[in-house]
Amino acid sequence: MRLFQGKGRTALMGVIGMLALLVAACGNSSSSTTTGNNGGNYDFNYNFEQPSGNSSGTIIFGEYQAPGTLNPYLFGAEVEAKNVNLLWDSCLVQLPNLTLGPQGFQPDQCNKVPDESADGKTTTLHLDPNAKWSDGQPITANDYVFGYDILTDPNVLGSPFPYNYMTSFKPIDQYTIKETWSVPFAAYELFIPSPLPAHIYPKAFSASGKYSSAEVQNLVNADNFNTKFAADNGPYTLVSFSPDTIVYQKNPNFHSNFFHGPFANKIIFKSTGDVNTSIEDFKTGGLDQVDDFKLSDVASFAGIPQNEQVTSPLLSYDFLGFNQRPQALNAQDPNNPTHKSVFTNAMFRKAIFEAINVCAGIVTILGDPQGCNDKSVYATEFTANPAYDFDPSFTPTPYNLTQAKADLQAAGFPGCKYSNGKTILLNLSTTNGNPTRLSYLALVGNALSQLGCKFSTTTYVAVPNYFGAIAQGGILATGKFDISLHGFVNSTDPSGNDSLFDPAYIPGAKNNPAGIGGNEDGINDPKITQLIQQATQALDFNQRKQDYSEVQREVIQNWYGLPLYLDPNITLVSPSLHNYKLNPGSVGNTWNIADWWSSANRTSSI
Repeated sequence: MRLFQGKGRTALMGVIGMLALLVAACGNSSSSTTTGNNGGNYDFNYNFEQPSGNSSGTIIFGEYQAPGTLNPYLFGAEVEAKNVNLLWDSCLVQLPNLTLGPQGFQPDQCNKVPDESADGKTTTLHLDPNAKWSDGQPITANDYVFGYDILTDPNVLGSPFPYNYMTSFKPIDQYTIKETWSVPFAAYELFIPSPLPAHIYPKAFSASGKYSSAEVQNLVNADNFNTKFAADNGPYTLVSFSPDTIVYQKNPNFHSNFFHGPFANKIIFKSTGDVNTSIEDFKTGGLDQVDDFKLSDVASFAGIPQNEQVTSPLLSYDFLGFNQRPQALNAQDPNNPTHKSVFTNAMFRKAIFEAINVCAGIVTILGDPQGCNDKSVYATEFTANPAYDFDPSFTPTPYNLTQAKADLQAAGFPGCKYSNGKTILLNLSTTNGNPTRLSYLALVGNALSQLGCKFSTTTYVAVPNYFGAIAQGGILATGKFDISLHGFVNSTDPSGNDSLFDPAYIPGAKNNPAGIGGNEDGINDPKITQLIQQATQALDFNQRKQDYSEVQREVIQNWYGLPLYLDPNITLVSPSLHNYKLNPGSVGNTWNIADWWSSANRTSSI
C-alpha cells in the first residue's frame, strides 16, 4: 500500500506531505512478468459520458486492504484515500492530465478558480453558496477555517509546507476567504484546505470561530471523526462501516460545478483480504472495479479480456537514498578517519551509482524482459512521465563498473578503502516483508562487493521503526543508515516534493522537527535550494516547469540518489462501469467517483 502526498481535489495536499514515504514503502511487492497493456501511452484527458438507460443501480469496488479511517485529514493509505473521495469534496478539482499545469484546476465547490493577486501574495476563495453539507446546512468560510486550523495545529497535524509561508487564512464574509502569503506562492491551488462541518463539532470550532486544539485532539481517535459522520460534502454519504464492507448511498444535497453526479443509488466498497481474491472476485463479476496491484499480479489476470485490464503511469517509485548526514553509520564507524559520511563526496556517490545495474534489476527482479526500454517502469529521475517536471530527453549516468572503480579511486577511496587502509562498511536498510526490495538490496550488495566495499543489510518494521519520528527512533529520521531503499509517491505538483531536496527539511530542522518525510539524506546543494525557491515563487508556469525540471537534473547529475523503478497504476474495470479514469497522482482512481455510472443494472441487498 501507499501513502499519499495530497488529494487530487486539492483538499489535502499539505496534510500528509511529510508522510508520503510511509505506506509507499509498506507494500508487499514481488517479481513480475509483464507491465500491462497501456504502459506509458495512457491518455489522461477526461471526457464525461452522459448516463444512458438505468444507471442508478449499485456499483461495487474494492481492493485487498481495509481502511482504518475515512477522515479527510487523518487518512494516509491508498485504500483510505479512495474511500475519502466518496465523502469529501473541496474548492477545486485537479484533472488527471498533469501537463495542463494551472489550467488543470477546475471549480468544484467554489464558484471559480481562486483569484490570485499580481504579486502572488494574496489568494481569494469564492465559495459557492449552493454547496451544502449532506444534512442541508450551507458550507461556509468557517468550515474551511476549521480545516485550516486542524491542518496547522502543531498538536494535531502541524503541516509546515507551505503553510509556513501563509501569514493568514481568514473569512471576509460567509462565502469568501482571503489567504495571504509572506512570499509569492505559485501552487496555491494545490494547498487549499478541505472544509470540515464545524456545526457538527461546536466544541472544537464554535459558531464565533473559536478553535479548540484540546477538543480536536480528543476527536482524533473518536468514531464520529473517523468512521461515522453526521454530515459530509461528497457525492455519497455513509450508511455503514466495517473493515471489510463499507456501504454508501447517494447524497441528495451534493453540489459541484465540475462533477455531474452522483448517479448510483448505492456504492459498496469491499476489502477482499488478499490480491488473488480480488482478482477472482472481479473474474466472477463480484466487483466492478478493483486496483492496487503490483506488476507480479498481472500474470494472474489470465482469462480477463485485455480491455478490462487498464494500466497507466503513476507518480510512485522506489529509490536508493545515500545518507550524507553526520549521523550516517559509516560516519560513526571508528575506522573512518574523517568521521564524515563517504556520501558527502560526489565522486564516491557517482561510483556507487555507476556500479548498480538498474536495467538488469528490472529484468531479473521485476521480471520485465524489456528492462530499461520499458518507459512505464524505468525511472530516470525522481519523477515520472505524467508530471510536468519530467524530462524525457534526460539520460542519467549509465551502469559502468570499470568507470565506477576508477571514480572510487579518484574520490580518494581506492578499492573502497579509507586512507588508513581500512575497508569501508556500508549498511543497507529497507522495510521488512518485501521480497522485491530484499532482492534489490542483494543487487546493491553485489555491486558494493565488486567495488571492494563491505556491507550489511538490515530490515525494519515500517512504522515506527523505519519511518517513525525522531522521538520514536525511526531509522530515516535519526539518520542511522547509509543506503536506504523505500518508495515515494509524488505530489501532483512538484512543489509538494520540495522537502526531499531542501535542507530546511533535514530531520530536526525548524521545518521538520519530527523528522518525518523530509530530506533524510541531508542534501544541501545551494543550486538546488535556489532553484526550489525560484520555482516556488515563479508565477509563470513555463518558468516553474523549467526550474523544477532543472531541480531533477541537478539531483541526478550530482548522484544524490538512485531511482530504481516506477510503480505503474494497474487496475481491473468492468466495461459496464462508465466514466472510470485512472489518476497518476496520490488522490487515487476514485477521484471522479461522483461521475461513475453502471450499465449493468446491478442491485444489492446490503
